[in-house]
Amino acid sequence: MFTAALIIQVIGLAIVFGMICYTLAQKPSVPSRNILVILICTGIALLGYLFEMEATTMETAVLAVKIGYLGKPFLLLATFYFVARYSKIKTPRWLFWILCSLCIVFLGIIYTNNYHHLYYAEVRYEEGFGGHYWTTSTKGPLYWVYVAMNVGYFIANLVMSIFATKKAISKKEKRILFYMYALIAVGVLGYIIYLTGITNGYDTTILGLLLDTIIMSLLFWRYSLFDALALAKDMALDIYSNALVILDSADTVIFINKTAKELFPGIKEGSLRKLTDEERRKVGDLYYYGDKIYRFNLRAIEQNGNSYGTIIEFRDVTNDVNYNKRLNEAVEQRTKEIKNIQRQVVYGFANMVEARDQETGDHIKNTSKYVKMIAEALSKQDKYKGVLTEAIMAIYEDVAPLHDVGKIVIPDAILLKPGRLTPEEFEIMKTHTTSGAKFIDDNLADVETKEYLELARNIALHHHERYDGNGYPTKLKGEDIPLEARIMAVADVYDALTSKRPYKEAFSLEKAKSIMLEGRGTQFDPEILDIFFEIIDKEQNIFSSK
Repeated sequence: MFTAALIIQVIGLAIVFGMICYTLAQKPSVPSRNILVILICTGIALLGYLFEMEATTMETAVLAVKIGYLGKPFLLLATFYFVARYSKIKTPRWLFWILCSLCIVFLGIIYTNNYHHLYYAEVRYEEGFGGHYWTTSTKGPLYWVYVAMNVGYFIANLVMSIFATKKAISKKEKRILFYMYALIAVGVLGYIIYLTGITNGYDTTILGLLLDTIIMSLLFWRYSLFDALALAKDMALDIYSNALVILDSADTVIFINKTAKELFPGIKEGSLRKLTDEERRKVGDLYYYGDKIYRFNLRAIEQNGNSYGTIIEFRDVTNDVNYNKRLNEAVEQRTKEIKNIQRQVVYGFANMVEARDQETGDHIKNTSKYVKMIAEALSKQDKYKGVLTEAIMAIYEDVAPLHDVGKIVIPDAILLKPGRLTPEEFEIMKTHTTSGAKFIDDNLADVETKEYLELARNIALHHHERYDGNGYPTKLKGEDIPLEARIMAVADVYDALTSKRPYKEAFSLEKAKSIMLEGRGTQFDPEILDIFFEIIDKEQNIFSSK
C-alpha cells in the first residue's frame, strides 16, 4: 500500500509539472496566472508530502511538513479566486489582502511552532501506514482555526458555484460546473477522511489534491479555460452589444451571451419557441422588449452541407427605429399640412363658386350632410357592406363640396342669368362638370390618395348624369354611374329645391319630394331616392326650417 501511495504521489507531481509547462506556454492572462498559482501550490504540497513519506529522521519529516505548508494555504486562496472569477463574482481588493495576510500568518506560526506550540502542541515520529514512519501530532488551538478557515473556503466555493448554476444557461456552462462541484466534493471528502484518523496516518487531503489536479486538467484541456484565444473569444461574445443565442441542431440553447441574458432573464435551456412566444412581442421583423426594440436575425451554422445549429442575434435598433419614426411622423405631419392647405385652396374655390352663383354657404354644408346620411343608410344593406366603409364614407363627405367647383370657369353672364338659358348657353353650362374634373386633377393629384382623387373626380364629373342615360357629360346609365355621383345627384337637387335663391323661393318638403319622385328611375336611382326620403320623413323636425 505504501508503494502504491508513493507511486500516486510521483504521478501527481508529473501531472502537475506537465500542466505547469503547458500553462506557461500559453499567452499570459489573468485566468492563466490564477491557474498557474494553483498548480504551483499543488506541486509544492505534493512534493512536501512525498519528502515526508521518504523521511528517515524526525528533522527531515518536520522539514517536509513545512515544505508542504508553503503550498496548502495559498492553494486554498487561489482556488477560491478561481471559483469566484468563473462565477463572475467580484471580490473587493481588501478581501484579497486580508486572506493573503492570513496565509502568511499561518505559515509563520507553522514555521515557528518549535517556540510556541500553538499550531502543533506536540509532534511525534511513529510507525504507521505500510510499516513506514510518519509524523503525528497533537493539535493546538490555531490548528483548528486553520481547519475552520478551510471549511470557510469550501462553503464559499460551494455558494459561488450554486450562484453560477442559477445563471448557467448553456450545456457547456453546466458541464463546467459539474467539474467545479467535483473539485469541491473531492477536497471536502479528503479532508473529512483525514480528520477521522481512519487511514492510519495517511493524509487523504493530499490524495484529494491529486484527484483535484486530475479533474482540473480534464476541465482545462476539454474547455480550454486557460487558452488566451478561447478566453478572448468568450469575452468578445460576452461584451458584444447585440444579444446572441446559439442553438444546436435540436434547437437547444448551448450558448447565450451576457447581453442576451440581460434581455431574456427567464430563458433556460430549451427551444427557441419559448423565447419568441413568451419573452417578446413581434411586429414585422422587429421585436419589442420593454422600452427597447430589436431586429431579429437568424443564421444557420453549416459546414460541408451539414447543419449544426443556429445563431440568433437580436440587434438593438431602438434609436434607429425611433429616429425613423420621428422622421416619418414629421413627414406625415408636413404632408397633412400640405394636404390641408391644398384642400383649403380647392374648397375656397368651391365657396367662390357658390358666392358667384348667389347661393349661400349652406348649400355646401347641406349637400355634404345629405351625402353622408344616404351613404350611412346604404352601408347597412348587404349589397353595400364592404363597399361603403367608414373610410369611404368619410371621403364622400369630404369631396361633396367639390361637385360644382367647375363653375368657376363659367362666365357670369351665363352663371348668373335669372332666366332660362339658351341651348348654346346650356352647352357652356354643362362644361362645368368636365372643368370640375380637370380642376381636381390639376390641384389634388399630387397631394391626395388615388382613392380620394377618384371619388372627388367622379362626383364633379358625373353628378348630372341621369339614371335613364340622358344626362351629361358622358350619358352613363343606371349603375354604370358611379355610386358617389348617384348619391350626389339626389343630395344636390333636393337642396336646390328646398333652398331659397334670388330667383325663387324655397319649395316645401312635400313639393320637393313630389318633383323628385317624378324623376324616380329616370333622373334618379330609385333605391337611393327611396332611402333618402325614408330618412327625411323620419327626420322632418331637423329640416322643418326649410
